[in-house]
Amino acid sequence: MRSRPTSSPGCAADSRSGFTLAEALAALAFLALVLPVAVRGLQVANRAGQVALRQDAAARVADRLLSEMVATGQWQQASGGTLDDGQTRYDWQLRRDAWNPGPVGSVSLTQLTLTVGYTVQDQPFEVLLSTVVDPPHAMTAAPRSHPRRGFTLIELLLAIVIFSVVLAAINGVLYGAFRLRQKTTLRLADAAVEQYALDLMRADLGALALPGGTFGGALQTANVLTVPVQGTVLLEFNAEVGVPGPLTPWAGIQRVAYLLRDATNQTSLTGRELVRMVQRNPLPPAEVVGETEWLLGDVESVEFGFFDGFSWRTAWDSATEPTVLPRAIRVDILRAAPLPPGEGSSRPADLLPPPPLQLVVPVRLQADTNQTDTATGGNA
Repeated sequence: MRSRPTSSPGCAADSRSGFTLAEALAALAFLALVLPVAVRGLQVANRAGQVALRQDAAARVADRLLSEMVATGQWQQASGGTLDDGQTRYDWQLRRDAWNPGPVGSVSLTQLTLTVGYTVQDQPFEVLLSTVVDPPHAMTAAPRSHPRRGFTLIELLLAIVIFSVVLAAINGVLYGAFRLRQKTTLRLADAAVEQYALDLMRADLGALALPGGTFGGALQTANVLTVPVQGTVLLEFNAEVGVPGPLTPWAGIQRVAYLLRDATNQTSLTGRELVRMVQRNPLPPAEVVGETEWLLGDVESVEFGFFDGFSWRTAWDSATEPTVLPRAIRVDILRAAPLPPGEGSSRPADLLPPPPLQLVVPVRLQADTNQTDTATGGNA
């Protein structure tokens, strides 16, 4: 027994239909209208492109032909012809017309008009080019001589005077600019050295170690160095160096001293050198001179001031002072005037001496007082 396949109730049968005759005829009619217009547009665009190319080539041919005829004099007999430029043939015609400029001159000129023709898609086009030339008798005429006049002596002298004044003014401006640049460069160099010296002194005084004990040296303005040094000792103290951390739970101690000594290369009248001397081993096995570092040159004087809470003092000894350490330390540096030019100095004559420097460093450490209390009263 054969059974017929039945479609499921949820599925619909596919219906496929093609174009109708009316739709096909409408499409053919639309193509019949659009295709001629599109073809015509392509022809017009193609012809416009060819016309532009041929016109440019014809203009170059006309310019070359007209320049050649004017240079060789063939324009007097030539009237027309053909010219082949590659695979293109150009027809040209030359027309000569009289051209009179008016009452300016008695000789009339000749206007040449060259017409170059070409075809594009069986349609003629042409390019016109015109110029004006002298007639034959004017070309053979003798040229007119024009008198040439040179400069007179007064004109030359006047030009030299004006040039000298302008040159002197320019020289003054350039010389002033060079002098200003030199002074600015020297001042910037001095400022950099001064800033370095002040930063180093601020770091040393800011890391002042507490006096007392084996490693806590005294803060003194008197010269207590036991080794001979060149210069005048201004201040001595112990300073901490390094930053405590997990591996170094304490900072290092070094002895710092500031000195004034005579300059090695004298560049000022009374200036000396400010030197920093550091002894990194506070307990040396023998008396040794510490490492010296040059800080500043051309120094007239260096003064240290110590604020005890009431007034500024010029000397300090932590071993005898009641408060052991001052509240702040002030540094006053006076710079010396440079030597005049010609006496071993390369500075400009009008360069002013550097301004005085001042540094104030607060002391954040406070030690026990050196004063002793005396007990009074009471019966045994």
